[in-house]
Amino acid sequence: MPKRTTTVIGLLLLGALTLIAEPTPTKVKVRVTHFGYPGDSQASRNTRLGLGDHNNILNADSVAVTPDLDRTFPFGSEVHIEGKFLGFRHTTLSPKLHHTIAVYDPKAEWKADFDSYVERRANK
Repeated sequence: MPKRTTTVIGLLLLGALTLIAEPTPTKVKVRVTHFGYPGDSQASRNTRLGLGDHNNILNADSVAVTPDLDRTFPFGSEVHIEGKFLGFRHTTLSPKLHHTIAVYDPKAEWKADFDSYVERRANK
């Protein structure tokens, strides 16, 4: 077999193996909302004290996600929606909710909830 043909076949196989080894991203619809505002009926004791999951202090850049988004946004990671920075993942929302991202809003300044999409890697 000519050397060039061997190289081409090798590159094609390498590309195929990369596709198999790396899960493809999938888009997931999420609800973007707020939490920690006065009167928040789902606020935990920690949230009412301005604390996150790890007794860390929540701030203006704090974002919470539901447990089903843990893999997409690990603790401390940046959370972007539609290319815009929302904040850092500092806590977790109630497991009763699904596909939800919430911005910490202790002064109730949030304007309106909306739906969006995030890229999530498929499970291996």
